Amino acid sequence: MSMKMKTPKGVVNAILTPFRENGSVDTKMLEEQTIFLIEGGLNGLFVNGSTGEGLLLTPEEKYENLSCIKQTTQGRADLYACCIQPTTHQVIRDIENIQALEPDYFVAVPPLYYAGDQEMIYTHFREIAEAATAPLILYNFPQMTGNPLYLDTIVRLSKIENIIGIKDSSGDYKSFAQGAESYASDQFCWMQGDDLLHASSLLAGSEAVVTGLGNISIEDHVKLYRAFLKKDHDTMWAHQKELNKLYRLITETGKGVPAIKAATAIMGRSTFSMKDPWLNLTKDEIKQVEQILSEIGLLD
Repeated sequence: MSMKMKTPKGVVNAILTPFRENGSVDTKMLEEQTIFLIEGGLNGLFVNGSTGEGLLLTPEEKYENLSCIKQTTQGRADLYACCIQPTTHQVIRDIENIQALEPDYFVAVPPLYYAGDQEMIYTHFREIAEAATAPLILYNFPQMTGNPLYLDTIVRLSKIENIIGIKDSSGDYKSFAQGAESYASDQFCWMQGDDLLHASSLLAGSEAVVTGLGNISIEDHVKLYRAFLKKDHDTMWAHQKELNKLYRLITETGKGVPAIKAATAIMGRSTFSMKDPWLNLTKDEIKQVEQILSEIGLLD
């Protein structure tokens, strides 16, 4: 008999992974960042995702991150365990490595690097869903994977019992809005992963938003969502405009995760170090990040 599963709602932050200069995880800093986010009022944490440099982590580091965050949150937020790997069997192996920690959800992307058709992608997720010991979230990020999830494939996958949602970071609002308006249900949630589209997506039928920029400042994300629940659209758009200012860190540096990490480090809740040192920002780039934070009022 089909059983109704809990589906995502609210604000979910893709938490970064602070590293020491030698490349090891700084768990003390990770605890501090987790506490900051939880106290900010969010609903969940994406762990070992794109912002967390999940593809660069060893299985031991992924386990260490999730364990640390689970102990720190003490059930105060849903935990989304991201298993970003190139192939189906590698994703399943990731799931097996961390399933003892009992995350609320697993998250997986389409196969990486080698091009595939939609039937291959469907089979990939179906096999992962069958192996997963918690509900599975699809993660559409074609800019990074090279393999987009098309709307009709998402709809097919949504009919599989253990697949209960999608995080979409494609930036394709037209397709996302069509899906959220027409195919959202109490069994399948549409989660917007592009900060610029949060307000628009909630109004289109999304029930959750995922942010990486929330590592720096989570306040506007939470206030935007709470205004949405109250149907206070003017307040929603006011906070969306503040998020758009924060997005300057990505558009003006062109660096994405390294810029988010540097900004969070400047705020005192991360190290500057990326897992691979070649990704680290230069001193001039860090100054640029600091200047942007100052201009948008976060260093007052």
